[in-house]
Amino acid sequence: SIRELSGKISGIIGSAIDITEQRKSDRIIKKKNEYLSLLYEAGKMLSSTLNINKLYETMLEIISKVAECDTLFVASYDKEENLIKYNYLRDRVIGETIDTGKIPPIPLAPLGYGIISNVVRSGKAVILNDYQSELKKVKISFNVSLDLESKKTSDPDHKVGSAIIVPISVDDNIIGVIQIFSGKLNAYTREQLSFIEALMQPIGLAINNAILYQNAQNEIKERKLAEIKISNSLNEKELL
Repeated sequence: SIRELSGKISGIIGSAIDITEQRKSDRIIKKKNEYLSLLYEAGKMLSSTLNINKLYETMLEIISKVAECDTLFVASYDKEENLIKYNYLRDRVIGETIDTGKIPPIPLAPLGYGIISNVVRSGKAVILNDYQSELKKVKISFNVSLDLESKKTSDPDHKVGSAIIVPISVDDNIIGVIQIFSGKLNAYTREQLSFIEALMQPIGLAINNAILYQNAQNEIKERKLAEIKISNSLNEKELL
């Protein structure tokens, strides 16, 4: 208050500080802390199993907490054969995991000819917030067709609007790629992309460990079968 000599209030004086930027910074810091906590929890969850399908489900659960995920594709990349093979597909329209066994491996497209192939070659993730426009630009594309009920295939909201495509690597070697689809345009942000890129590090290690474990189990089974065959052969010789 501004007072005259008589004590009468004749006006007021005040000051204000613009805290808009501070509030923005606080929100960014809070979001980063949430992402760090989620990455920590993800690391514990991913390291707790060697079941590859459980890993894919955990991946979907974590990604869905930070980004819209109508469809999730997970593919492996065989560097020697230059083939991309789909291993996991979850779609909200179907409401369940789809068998990818009938989807044939896709050859790595020549340089500059395919969206997924470009990600595999470059090792760099991409955001496509207008997926259909980007799809029109590519020179080679593959369509995965599934036998769905007519009411599901006619869903107008099921068309891909936005996508995030991120490589999965272990020791700088690309072992696969994930695709996250949304039916909305401009569905994804750089912050979401950064989180998913960070998530791919523990996921890559977990998937690699699960594959090594599965290969070891298969090798043990093959050895046991071979031992049984040898044992049966020896028994037959003894009998003769």
